[in-house]
Amino acid sequence: MKPWWLLGFPLISPIDSARANQVALSPTHCVKTQHSCELPLTITWNFDQPRDFCLRRKTTNEDLYCHKQTQQGKITIHVPFAQSEPLLFIDLQTKTTIKQFSLKVMVPSTLRKRKRHAWSIL
Repeated sequence: MKPWWLLGFPLISPIDSARANQVALSPTHCVKTQHSCELPLTITWNFDQPRDFCLRRKTTNEDLYCHKQTQQGKITIHVPFAQSEPLLFIDLQTKTTIKQFSLKVMVPSTLRKRKRHAWSIL
């Protein structure tokens, strides 16, 4: 028979440290109406300790937003996108990717209206 205190180990797991390193980006979809799609991106982060980070385009390595020595926060930025592309959330001290996001740009299909019916009586 197992000791009763072994049943408590799953409850003492490091769940709090996993919750502390959270990064969120919204929205992740944009509908393109003209040449590009400019949408307000909301970035939310919560780390266990202060970090330097950047939100970066993976294709061009362009930094969209950077912040130094912050532990938690939320900011909204306006960024134009011409096509779907991946975004990286990078820790600047360790040069590692914290999280990768995929921003999808959708193009609405334009349907052509028919001028007359497809069927005919005669």
